[in-house]
Amino acid sequence: MTKPGKSGILVCKGATCACTMAGGATAMMQVITQMKHYINDSEGSQKPIATDKEKTVASLNFGTCKPGTNSAHPCTAQLEWKDFYESVELENGGNPLLHSSTAKCSSDGGTITILNHGQSGGGATASQIEEVDENIHSQINPMVRLGEVKYINLEDENLLEG
Repeated sequence: MTKPGKSGILVCKGATCACTMAGGATAMMQVITQMKHYINDSEGSQKPIATDKEKTVASLNFGTCKPGTNSAHPCTAQLEWKDFYESVELENGGNPLLHSSTAKCSSDGGTITILNHGQSGGGATASQIEEVDENIHSQINPMVRLGEVKYINLEDENLLEG
C-alpha cells in the first residue's frame, strides 16, 4: 500500500521563513537547486518551486544564529525538511515544499517554519488558464481536468443580481 501524499499550498522563491534560533529574524527562500519548474508567475521565469533540496545557508540565511545568549554566530543552516509534497518528485530529485512544511537545522537545532509561501496574487486569469499546458497541469494537479474548467465572468452571466 502506498503512503498518501500531503496537500497544501506550494512554496516558491521569495517565501518568508522563520527560525527559532534567529532571534525573531525572518529570511526569504532562495531556490538554488532547480530552475526548471515555476509557479504563479505570469512570465514563468521568476518563481521557481522550492523543494526539500533547499537545505543550506545559500537557500535560507537568517543572518545570525542565537542558540544561547553568549554564543551568537553567523547562520550555518543545514536543514532537513519534513511534511513536503511526497507525491511529486522534480527533476532535481526533490519534493516540493508546502506552506505547512518544517525543517530542523542540524547546525544548532533550530526549527524552521514557513510564514508565507511566496506565491503572489489572487489566482489565475482567463488568459492564463487558456495558455496552460494540459499535460503538465494534469501531472501537477491530476484532480482537475483542465478541459472541463470554464472561466465565468459573473457580470456577463448576470449572476450577481438577486
